Amino acid sequence: MPSSSFETLKGLMPHGMCFSWDPFLLGLHVISDSLIAISYFSIPLALLYFSKHGGKLPFKYLLGLFSAFIFACGMTHIFNIWTVWNPDYYLEGFLKIYTAGVSLLTAVVLWPVVFKIISTPNLFALLDSNRHLQQEIDKRRAVEQNLRNQADDLKEVNDELLQINRHMCGRELRILELKQEINRLSQSFGRPSPYGLDEQPTQS
Repeated sequence: MPSSSFETLKGLMPHGMCFSWDPFLLGLHVISDSLIAISYFSIPLALLYFSKHGGKLPFKYLLGLFSAFIFACGMTHIFNIWTVWNPDYYLEGFLKIYTAGVSLLTAVVLWPVVFKIISTPNLFALLDSNRHLQQEIDKRRAVEQNLRNQADDLKEVNDELLQINRHMCGRELRILELKQEINRLSQSFGRPSPYGLDEQPTQS
């Protein structure tokens, strides 16, 4: 800045004079610029918090550029309020140059990232495919569980049948023993044996 510019600043008027110091007009601009600045300062904080706690994210540097760009935009609105009463237009101009540089850098870096993202499989398509795959896995697990339940039921039925078979074989053995006892008693009384015992008891 040339030295004569400092002398020129003495003759500059604050922006409020352009508003004729009208209270309503001043309030309209100051309040709106304040709300915009607050929003601009909040967004970078959210982006940086997300970048820090969002795990392993691609293009984290882009979040940093967006944060710097949006923060600079917020500062320009703060200086809009400042210059209502203070004619620091050179300082405001340098801030706008910084904001323009960050904005241009962000725009230049953003476009290649956009093309790269477009060329990769769509995130929502991947999520949809993953959801369908999970549904198929759940169905398969349900079928497997149903088969296990049927196998358990069949095992219980088989165990019951084996128990009944053992019980029936036990009864057959007992009947055979009784027939043999009757035959022996009949023979002891000199009578023919009433039962032929050619069959042999079976066991399982």
